[in-house]
Amino acid sequence: MRKYGVKLWSSNIIKSPDLVKDIAKAVNGGVFDFVELFAVPDTFDETAKNLFNLLHKAKVNIHASHSGFGFDTGNKEKLNQNLKQFNEAQRFADLFNSPIIVTHTGMGNLPENIEETIRQFKTFNDKRIAVENLPSYCSDTYLPLHGITPEEIKYIKNEAGCMFCFDFSHAICAAHALKMDKFEALKGYADINPSVYHISDGDFNSDFDAHDHFGEGNYPIKEIVEKYSANDALLTIETGRDMPTGVEPWVKDMNYLKNI
Repeated sequence: MRKYGVKLWSSNIIKSPDLVKDIAKAVNGGVFDFVELFAVPDTFDETAKNLFNLLHKAKVNIHASHSGFGFDTGNKEKLNQNLKQFNEAQRFADLFNSPIIVTHTGMGNLPENIEETIRQFKTFNDKRIAVENLPSYCSDTYLPLHGITPEEIKYIKNEAGCMFCFDFSHAICAAHALKMDKFEALKGYADINPSVYHISDGDFNSDFDAHDHFGEGNYPIKEIVEKYSANDALLTIETGRDMPTGVEPWVKDMNYLKNI
């Protein structure tokens, strides 16, 4: 049976404590099956105790920092910074006994960038890493990325000895930019045995990762879920770019998935 999770950022407990309480209540009450907690750099000491008090009964996966905070495993000059930020994710994973740390690759689309990501993943030395496939470019910097095809992800996964996080929207966006058949790309990723999935809506004929709520875009959500996720899949709902004032938009998204 597929299980659905809600995304939460560690900094939310500082900026929107009531929202976090609502999410914790929804997860603990069975509305969502798990939480995926994004480990914002330099927040563990300030947030860990309160987050644990609210979520210690929940299943929690961790998402490590990404390019929005300068995390870039494709750049050898950023190894020390990457190690520091990844350590923050490890601390949250240890706290919640999390089996998965979703981890992005980085900038650059050359073979040497892929090799550097593999080297840094090995340096992180954590079997909980699940490499996430990315769109063709970063929405913050508009610089090219790697880990954007099934072949690249399979190579990184095999060489680094890590797991895989299959992001449906990233796959569609990258396939559009690369002029690949989108359904062939989705099947290619599905065949790599993902450990966790990310799902949102968007424009099926665009390379922009919109994170739309379900029904706002035109992704074939029902077909994507049924054909390209395992029956026991963990699917993190990654909808909405702006922080909501309450948990209701995600509850609505959860109900949308249940209804399809």
